[in-house]
Amino acid sequence: MRHAKGQWWHYVLFAIAATIFFDLLTGVLLGPVLFGGSMREAFIGQIPFTVKHLLGNIFLAATVSPAIDRWAVSNRQLELGWKMARV
Repeated sequence: MRHAKGQWWHYVLFAIAATIFFDLLTGVLLGPVLFGGSMREAFIGQIPFTVKHLLGNIFLAATVSPAIDRWAVSNRQLELGWKMARV
């Protein structure tokens, strides 16, 4: 089985979209529901956290994800397809 080779910027784009979605859901929408604050306070308070969260995730997506792709996903020994074909 062959998969498309992921480029580092594919991982970065996904990290940006996923981080913004996750922080919007958990910090801005659920924060006021769970802790009783206003949506405006949650949004303003979430901005510095989201910026730091984005920086960390972008760094990890650009460095660690391609390394995992080269090591684990591209490693034929870790595929189940060739093992299942012999059964």
